[in-house]
Amino acid sequence: LESGECPTLQDLVHPLLSSLNGHHRPILGVSSQTIRHVISKAVNQDKPSSETVPSRGGEHLALKHLDHFLQNHAATATRNLACVEPNESARISHFLAFGCLSPRKVVQQAEAHGESCQWVISHMTMRDFFLYTCLASGRRFYKLQGIPVNKKANTISWKNFIDTNTQQLWLKWALG
Repeated sequence: LESGECPTLQDLVHPLLSSLNGHHRPILGVSSQTIRHVISKAVNQDKPSSETVPSRGGEHLALKHLDHFLQNHAATATRNLACVEPNESARISHFLAFGCLSPRKVVQQAEAHGESCQWVISHMTMRDFFLYTCLASGRRFYKLQGIPVNKKANTISWKNFIDTNTQQLWLKWALG
């Protein structure tokens, strides 16, 4: 990608999926077929209704949308899942991506709405961490070896689940 281009979902996961080279190895316990299916669904999903995501932009609308969520839904939103149901998520990523909202403004608004909105601040911090990590590590982020976070990282070997018995035991443990 050229500098300044916004990558698509396919661009972001291409290094991961191409590293499979036709193998059907699970990635974090999820089969490559499932990953491809989820990505396909995400890319081809219908546009959300104007009720859940405004079709217009700008700072005024972004602040109005954020304030409505913080006042009416933040305290009861399900935060432990990657839920995309209406009112379970702030749905502000597009406002952040296009600069209609700054992370600092989101944090200020969440602080103004009290304790029930502190999780929004935590999510903004995680967002900044992952953005920084991706930018700082570049393509290494998507490699099988990942990014080294300490000196021990180079001494940890990847466990390959080719042995059927070991794979079955791991799947039973991972999936219950």
